[in-house]
Amino acid sequence: MKQVVYLISLSIVLFSCKKDKLEGDKAIFIGKWNWVYSTHTYNYCDGDPNTTEIIDPETEGNNYSMEFFENGVVKYYENGNYLNKDRLIFSSFGAECGYGENFVSYGLYLN
Repeated sequence: MKQVVYLISLSIVLFSCKKDKLEGDKAIFIGKWNWVYSTHTYNYCDGDPNTTEIIDPETEGNNYSMEFFENGVVKYYENGNYLNKDRLIFSSFGAECGYGENFVSYGLYLN
């Protein structure tokens, strides 16, 4: 009997992990997102003049992508090869953003 209770308790713990489903406005994330480019600014905090560089898959030699699923899981890929996965937990969503009225800010944790 103890084994049955132990197995039920373990199952509840394993399947009750917190993650946010991508429903409503969050559904915009669902699908595969490919990295196009990033802007990297050097000397941002040390007082020297800033230098900005644009990096992309061509300059880096690697392609990166992320795939978001409706159940709140995100998977990472490098050059089409699966790397890892995380659970999405939103710390905020839909807060007003200082960039303009058509912008929505959000915060998330990858757990």
